Amino acid sequence: FPNERLKEQAIATGDYIPQNALPVGIEHFGNRLFVTIPRWRDGIPATLTYINMDHSLSGSPELIPYPDWRSNTAGDCANSLTTAYRIKVDECGRLWVLDTGTVGIGNTTTNPCPYAVNVFDLTTNTRIRRYELRPEDTNPNTFI
Repeated sequence: FPNERLKEQAIATGDYIPQNALPVGIEHFGNRLFVTIPRWRDGIPATLTYINMDHSLSGSPELIPYPDWRSNTAGDCANSLTTAYRIKVDECGRLWVLDTGTVGIGNTTTNPCPYAVNVFDLTTNTRIRRYELRPEDTNPNTFI
């Protein structure tokens, strides 16, 4: 969060529930460790985050939204990530992100967005490509 006051406000409103964050994917690039946190439960403000490995640790590491807060808005299909699931950094310095487009898990799952593969340039921290998977490319009974 940009500051402690906003973090406490998000906790008070239920927009951030720390114990609901379950990291499922990690990738390392330079001084950053990327971490995906699917929106399987309420209270996940950012689904694609990173840890700055240059910062010394005293307690839990800060998860920083990648590439920014706005790009982690659930349901903004064309501009944001809804649920980053799997990630991979390639040899060209690009971060490939599978977004399931879902919120919740099991019987609570909703699909505000289609499955999509997003590609970010890790030098400029910008999304350079987004490809929506067709319904026939996916299985509704799995994450992909």
